[in-house]
Amino acid sequence: MEKQINGGYQMVSSRLRTTIVFFAICGLVAGSAFAGSLASNPTNFAHEIAAKVVAGVTSSNDLTFAPQVYTMGIARNIGQNFILRYTLSNGAVFGTTITAPVYSGVPANVTIVLRSGGTGASVVEFDVNVVLVAGTLAGDTFTFGGGSQIRFPVPSVVGATTTLTVDVRDVISALDTVPGPYTRTLATLAGAGAVTATAGNRATIDATAAVPLTAFVAQPAAVDADTPTVAKVAITTSRQTAAVNDATGAALYTLAPGDLVLFTLTGDFSGITQVGLDIGDNLAIAVGGGTAGNEQFTITGLTTATLTVNGDRLGTALTPSNFASTLWFTKTAGAALSPRTFTLTAAITPVAASQARQLVSTSDFYGWIQNGTTMLAPYVSFTPGNGVKFRFTNSSNNAITILVSVVLDQGTFTQAVATFPVPANGSQQITFSDQPSAGTGEIGPIASALLTGTAPVRAKVTFTALTASPNVAGVELIYSPVGVVTLVNLPQNPSW
Repeated sequence: MEKQINGGYQMVSSRLRTTIVFFAICGLVAGSAFAGSLASNPTNFAHEIAAKVVAGVTSSNDLTFAPQVYTMGIARNIGQNFILRYTLSNGAVFGTTITAPVYSGVPANVTIVLRSGGTGASVVEFDVNVVLVAGTLAGDTFTFGGGSQIRFPVPSVVGATTTLTVDVRDVISALDTVPGPYTRTLATLAGAGAVTATAGNRATIDATAAVPLTAFVAQPAAVDADTPTVAKVAITTSRQTAAVNDATGAALYTLAPGDLVLFTLTGDFSGITQVGLDIGDNLAIAVGGGTAGNEQFTITGLTTATLTVNGDRLGTALTPSNFASTLWFTKTAGAALSPRTFTLTAAITPVAASQARQLVSTSDFYGWIQNGTTMLAPYVSFTPGNGVKFRFTNSSNNAITILVSVVLDQGTFTQAVATFPVPANGSQQITFSDQPSAGTGEIGPIASALLTGTAPVRAKVTFTALTASPNVAGVELIYSPVGVVTLVNLPQNPSW
């Protein structure tokens, strides 16, 4: 064979020609595509520790991610050096420690050195120099990790994710392109602390108590059972969540004392002496000791109650996750209660306050109902010459029993009528202090004698129908000495 060189010709042997073709074919095979891959091995880090505070300055925390294994989709011969480029997404950057990938083949075949990037960069590149004839083979792996760290932006949110993209290339273009470059989820932020509250729980105000509506209906004995003086409801608190890791990536994160959790209840706190959270369910509410020991809420303006506790107190020593704690509502002695609902929110503020977040917000989380309908006559008088009667109607198909409770502003009296019936689809009239009119079917008097006190003596009368429905209604009839009758509707509670 003749080959033109500098305008002339030179003979080239067939043996040399064969050698050239052989190496050309080998080079083609070395760079040919193969099904490469990047294994999925993500890590969930605790959102609470994605940031840190050092000397009063908040910054991103170093998080050690799990090893990421790239399987080569191409082979490379001696001298066919290449670059491994690793890219993070969504604002994440590499941390303090960055270790070179580890080659699964004969270590002496390659040298691996950092080419570009470093701490604070979203992209790092490593030069892989193929120095021996054996080269690298398709199917060989490079494992990136070995203590390498990343940082999430500050602040971050629960659910924030960063991916890792591996791009194999030379100085001109990508090499492993079928199907690379390869992208997988590298890390996600998840909450370690949690509070769970189920909406719709109810305690019952007892209309049949000795003094109606001044007690709760007691429940069978249990940790969170209502008593006549304390209404209770369970919530779930957790200081540790499965598969949510600390900064090392090797252990679960547990809330620390500095991870403060604020519980807030909103609603009507009239008639309530104390609200507490029995965190460990030891059947008592601890008072005092700050965030490390206190379990009593601070009630403000009868509309809001708050409690702040150290995060490490959630759950218990043996059950750091999904542990039921009990809220206590202790009523004021003698106070009449009314139906109401409460909203619960809980929020965590870690040491790095930039990571503060809400744990739960449950409207109508808890409330009180009553086992009857009350009708209130707020002003009744024993004034001589005045008469007071009450008339009740029942629009249901069943008779209804009504309880009577009289409270005087001053003095004492004898209450002669404690209960009376109202017939189905009928009505009933009752007198306060006068004798019933003959032949009218009236019942009374409620108060048969004023024992002490100088007239006029004023009173409040509460009628409680033993049915929680709008089927019963009542009016107060006030008779003046000159025969004028004033009719006053008795307000119902609940107001249907």
